[in-house]
Amino acid sequence: MQLLESHSRLLSTALDKILGEPITGAVAFIRCLTPDIVHALVDSAAFNPSSWIVWCVADSNEVYHRTITADRAVELREEKGPAVLLLVDTIRAGAGMDGIYSAAREIDEITLFKEAIPLAEREVKTQLGVSERRYCQAAIKRARGTGRRFSISINPARSM
Repeated sequence: MQLLESHSRLLSTALDKILGEPITGAVAFIRCLTPDIVHALVDSAAFNPSSWIVWCVADSNEVYHRTITADRAVELREEKGPAVLLLVDTIRAGAGMDGIYSAAREIDEITLFKEAIPLAEREVKTQLGVSERRYCQAAIKRARGTGRRFSISINPARSM
């Protein structure tokens, strides 16, 4: 999957709201994202939740790619240093994550996307002009009115 800068920025903003002000020694983790997204986020300069140090937990220590092993993640938790957000590559993180899972705060999929989706919708609305939004709404309405011969995948709760 290709992750755009706007995706990274929106997820970062959502995490700012979820995580709040960092406290020394705080550790949070996310394991609901796919490995390709996890690595794309840590490689993105736009993904930088305020005052949280972000690491990908995988099978190698590559500081320039913000990637550490599970053993190093446990050490960071035990050091009680600056606040750390761990993005877990669930395929390559390996053993040793139980200490993190039991002692750190998990940001689950529901919590993350409950914050991120409204931000994304707002961004789309600001990028589309009024006439483009009306055109999209008219197209959806017209497609729904064609006798149900065609299926349109849209969540009516999230109309523009």
